[in-house]
Amino acid sequence: MEEQYEKYYAKHHRPGMDGRVSTHVSTAALCLATYHCLAPYMPREALLELIRENVGGNQPIAKFLVKWTAFMSGYSTMQQRLRFMQMDRGESSGSGFESELVLDDHMSTLRWRTCLYETIFEAEEKREILGCCCCSADKFWFEGQSKWRAGLKGPGKAEGGRECLWFVINQR
Repeated sequence: MEEQYEKYYAKHHRPGMDGRVSTHVSTAALCLATYHCLAPYMPREALLELIRENVGGNQPIAKFLVKWTAFMSGYSTMQQRLRFMQMDRGESSGSGFESELVLDDHMSTLRWRTCLYETIFEAEEKREILGCCCCSADKFWFEGQSKWRAGLKGPGKAEGGRECLWFVINQR
């Protein structure tokens, strides 16, 4: 698996990528290597669930902490999470991520225009892995936050016709 990881990482990492973006390339490479090495031995859905769990989107303790934090801190915490998600992806030259963040007292949105994970998984013809990481893993921060009617609007269409997720929170 290590050899596959190194192959995918070398193929998709670009000189000048900052540390955050390199981490995202590393995560995508690990997902691809896992898929490549285990696909012959596991049912597809079980393999995708394994990848999803390792990326962190299904960790019960994380879900509990997210709900507790949001419950205790309120709407502004959810807005901070949108800001952090945008900052984490970076929008430096060559990052592969572009987004639009709108923060308002009543409704805030984060819309992705381009996604590095989508670009990588499409290039490798493994689009099904997209549901295991990135926005798909981060959506648990917002699901079930009925206090603020938080959730996902989408997938929508990004520029160029690509699918993207819009994260939307509404202040009641």
